Amino acid sequence: MRTMKIRTTVKPAHLSRHRFGRRVSIVVAVGLALGAGPGRPHQPPTSGAPLTIAATGGLTVTGSVTPTSGPYFSEEDVTLTPTAPLTALTIAVTVRKTPGVAYARQYNTFWYSNLASSHTETADALVYTFTLRPGQIVPPSSGLRVAAQFSGNGTPHDSSADTYTVVATSGGASSIYHGSFGSATAPPPTPTPALLTASGSRTANSGPYFSEEDVLIETTAPLTALSITVTVSGQVNPRGPQNTIAYLGQYNTFPTGTLAQSYRADTYNLGPGTPSVVRSLVYTYTLAPGHTLPAGSRLLVGAQFSAVGTHYYSSDSYTVTATSSNGGVNTTSGAF
Repeated sequence: MRTMKIRTTVKPAHLSRHRFGRRVSIVVAVGLALGAGPGRPHQPPTSGAPLTIAATGGLTVTGSVTPTSGPYFSEEDVTLTPTAPLTALTIAVTVRKTPGVAYARQYNTFWYSNLASSHTETADALVYTFTLRPGQIVPPSSGLRVAAQFSGNGTPHDSSADTYTVVATSGGASSIYHGSFGSATAPPPTPTPALLTASGSRTANSGPYFSEEDVLIETTAPLTALSITVTVSGQVNPRGPQNTIAYLGQYNTFPTGTLAQSYRADTYNLGPGTPSVVRSLVYTYTLAPGHTLPAGSRLLVGAQFSAVGTHYYSSDSYTVTATSSNGGVNTTSGAF
């Protein structure tokens, strides 16, 4: 990224308006040519890294691409931190029209309606413009941001050639900041290999007086941490505020001493003067510290309870979270 800053002086009293305006236009044009002309090839920044221009002329400028940007939707931000009051400000973000790129929207985090926003399109670019309204002043502050959003058709968009230009006036002098963005197409994260498979079922003898829901796990990698939660939901009792489920027990087929287990009953109250009713039973199983489950283990946990009336097993659920010896984490869940 090449940064160009140009400072113009306060208009002398004896210069006419026409002469001074012409002088500023020439200086700005020369500055932009020096910063981006064919004699100075564009040097892309490190992919994904925010680009910060040091504070000069009362302003720090940072260009970045949001982490959620991708081939279907992207946002490029310019963040400003003025260290002195700004009396004039124009920000332009230029996005190259790679295949599928189209304007989505733009916004800013400046106070109220201090900035006027607009956008234009050419055959090869989208240009987002933000301009401080006449008579407004931007006080010293931090984290002021303008955002340029655009959509895509699934084709990756390389933001390293997209640019921004900021022209700011402070203390009677104007400064120009020019920069580019990191790439919006970071490589996708490497997925964590599956550490286990888990399945939920209820025993064949489950009925209105006794039920058991089991979770079977089969490990495909050594596990250093494991947590299994089974949640049994109660139903509304048509006879009034009476419990529809009750804890009976729990067990597991893990090696002795390797799994800690507990349960709790979550309750609710139907109104003043009525007893608490069990809303759900939560069974928890946790691998004890210092233990490791080898790959190829096939183990079971069981949650036992009684039910009054019809029990809807499909409302019950389980969640399994496992951590491998190399730090990978998997979470899987399901219903019975």
